[in-house]
Amino acid sequence: MLLSVNWPNGTHFLLQNPTVTLEVDGTPVAGTMRTGGAEFVVPKGSASPPLATLTVKFAPAFTGTTAETLRVVQDFALTPPLLFGGGGPVATSFTVRPTGSSVDVTLLGRHPLLIHVSALGLWRVMINTNTVDVTTIQPLFLNLLGKLSRPTPTANVRVLARTDGKFPLHWVTATPPSSTAFSDTDVLCFLTAPQNSPQDRDDTTLLVTPAGIAPIAVMLATFLAGGLHDDTLPPRGRDHFARAHNPADATWTNKPIPNVILARGWESALMSSGRHVTLAIPIASSSSHNAAATAELPTLLFDVHATLTAIGDIAAPDGSVVNQHPLLGIAAHSNGGPSLFSAVAASPTAFKETWLFDTNDTARHLPTLVRTSAANVLFAGFDAGRVVAAHAAASAMPSLSGRIRRLPDPALPNSATPAALAASSSMLTHALEGGGMAVPASSWTPAVVHLPTGETFIERFEVLHQQIIQGNDADGRRYLTKALTSSAFH
Repeated sequence: MLLSVNWPNGTHFLLQNPTVTLEVDGTPVAGTMRTGGAEFVVPKGSASPPLATLTVKFAPAFTGTTAETLRVVQDFALTPPLLFGGGGPVATSFTVRPTGSSVDVTLLGRHPLLIHVSALGLWRVMINTNTVDVTTIQPLFLNLLGKLSRPTPTANVRVLARTDGKFPLHWVTATPPSSTAFSDTDVLCFLTAPQNSPQDRDDTTLLVTPAGIAPIAVMLATFLAGGLHDDTLPPRGRDHFARAHNPADATWTNKPIPNVILARGWESALMSSGRHVTLAIPIASSSSHNAAATAELPTLLFDVHATLTAIGDIAAPDGSVVNQHPLLGIAAHSNGGPSLFSAVAASPTAFKETWLFDTNDTARHLPTLVRTSAANVLFAGFDAGRVVAAHAAASAMPSLSGRIRRLPDPALPNSATPAALAASSSMLTHALEGGGMAVPASSWTPAVVHLPTGETFIERFEVLHQQIIQGNDADGRRYLTKALTSSAFH
């Protein structure tokens, strides 16, 4: 029997230095390598049935040392092929090494990155190499994250890359370490506001130069890490707001408006939830989420889940089955909303959870949400129009009213005073007081500033617009944590 092993994008720099090995009943089989594949003449073996182990791994060395971007290890029982179809090689189990462990686990069934077909005398195996791990190639992606506030324990954080040239080219993922010993780990895609994002790159320079590393490292830390109470940090690395016109602050001098955008702390929110969910953040390029805003998003997320299984962030107990069909969720903040609504409209039944964190144009897209008959919908934010009014309109629609929820919980009235808003959140109180923007927080008097650009900075709106994704509720729990714990996710 002939075995042909193939993978797409074989000339991509992240798939260089491939190794393909085959053992039958423990004996190595000689093979022939070629670009994007390998061939073997499979012996009959001595067991009944013979057992074959196929190992495919990629470890490019363009940084000067080899670093593994992907590994697939699959076991097969080589049953005799049947004349009229059936039989032949049967995928029985695959092997992964859970992150943080020194011992492999064997999981039942077919590896999620493997497809195989066989006919009389010919056996084909295809490895899905569209998404690989580049964190091992460039651990400096996590350097800034490590300098800010992280929970104990931390999540397993990765930077994944596409090898097929499809945008988004890169994804940041955070997965609870308990997901290595749990059969069901779901995926939540969070679409951040894409405007002003530069063109992402598909080259080695991005992985080996400070200029290439920095944009992803900063983005990763900004969304996953929490801020520190340290005025020597840039304002977005702090856990408190920076006042406008503060001569004592060399990093924030003569600014017309305060800084209210802080590190999000999403890793802490995820870990506090106790849920087995991979948080997947696509990196926008040229002010667009590209394929993540289309009908392709579910497939992209399944690729992310499968790759995290291959590298061990997602696994299951030894000898069990890992669920390869996770629940999918989609969330967005602010101007990430149009991408969310586009993706949901294109795949209305794909997502079990749809979360709208003060998203633009929410009310106009309620008909799109009606079509997601299987999805729970979360309205999160303080804005009277795009959150409160949209939630009220959805509550009056029988097709939505039974599957919607709201944050903050309990909700604050539209007429809540600045003092009441500050008192509703310990993190908001600290953000206001920590940098001296309002001391005490109950004295907060939001300003309206007309900028030289012709824009208007409405401080109350801007603070609350950020508060819903970086703050906590009256009970001390982060909004993202509460979104997770009230969801259908495992």
